[in-house]
Amino acid sequence: MIEMIKRRTWIIALLCFFIYFATMAFGADEQDTPAVVAFGSCAEDENPDHPIWESIAKASPTDMIFMGDNVYVNARAVNRQGTYEAFNPDYERLASSKGFQELKKIARFHATWDDNDFGANDGGREYELKDLSQQKFLSFWGVDKSSKRFQTPGVYGSAWIESSGRRVQVILTDSRYFRSPIKHAAPTQECPFRNIVPTDDPDATMLGEDQWKWLVERLQVEADLHLLVSGIQVIPDEHCFERWGTMPAERSRLLTAVKNASATTIVLSGDRHLAEVSMLPKSDEDDVGYDLYEFTSSSLTASFGFGAGEPNSYRVSGDNVRVNNFGILEFDWEKSQVIGEIRDQNGVPLRTARVPLSN
Repeated sequence: MIEMIKRRTWIIALLCFFIYFATMAFGADEQDTPAVVAFGSCAEDENPDHPIWESIAKASPTDMIFMGDNVYVNARAVNRQGTYEAFNPDYERLASSKGFQELKKIARFHATWDDNDFGANDGGREYELKDLSQQKFLSFWGVDKSSKRFQTPGVYGSAWIESSGRRVQVILTDSRYFRSPIKHAAPTQECPFRNIVPTDDPDATMLGEDQWKWLVERLQVEADLHLLVSGIQVIPDEHCFERWGTMPAERSRLLTAVKNASATTIVLSGDRHLAEVSMLPKSDEDDVGYDLYEFTSSSLTASFGFGAGEPNSYRVSGDNVRVNNFGILEFDWEKSQVIGEIRDQNGVPLRTARVPLSN
């Protein structure tokens, strides 16, 4: 009898140990695995089987942020037909990409648009088909039709990423639907192809008042980190193309909102068909109280090679990158930092910056 009790005691002890070990192992894997965020922009849907999709998947992202120009809408055909269905072919080509499909299996997708998926090159609120475009965009990216993103104008929205018990807020802005017309000037030697210059119109808006109110509120929600996603660049202000600096008052307003945010903010942007890391130092006249970093990643699968010699006094971590690329963010909460990388189509890191969570 005593021997039987001893055996039963050992069996129970072994079972308890196994249950404890399994709980710790599998529970930790589910709850404490740090998030890996991939991001990029400018996916030419007529090149759907690009090798970059496989490289992004190999990085094992938990989340993928699409920052605009996610397809290149055939504007001529869309404007001629003027229907919801006219937007379908480009989205269908992206959806048919095997690499895109495989990535969707392992990562949550978050998306905002820029001009080419909006439907009008350099377009804004004047675009007549913007409501049809919005409906197609939100449907394609799987946004719940009962959500506010479907019920209100524009495609702006937010989402949460859990990372080792920390909360990262993704804030997707819309710099198209409400934006005032931009101001062009005559070509110059420095800007021979396009010369978009700052406007002095006091009523010019990038986001529209409803989105501005929403954005300020989102930035003040308690979080461990904010990822502010913009289709166009925020910090770089010396090139000739679309940028927040073409509306100086709006850029200052955005930086003020970031300064008053509940946590450190990192800006993610696309559009440029080049990649770079920029940093607005806390010594700048428009500083936010800490060194504000912006990671620009473009393009995923579209054309590249632009921007050689382009000035950007805020650029850090080397020259701009002029090959197909994507971005990766990894969170090191123990050291209170975020490691951001720009990687080429084969997944090779080309630029790296470590962002301290100083706010």
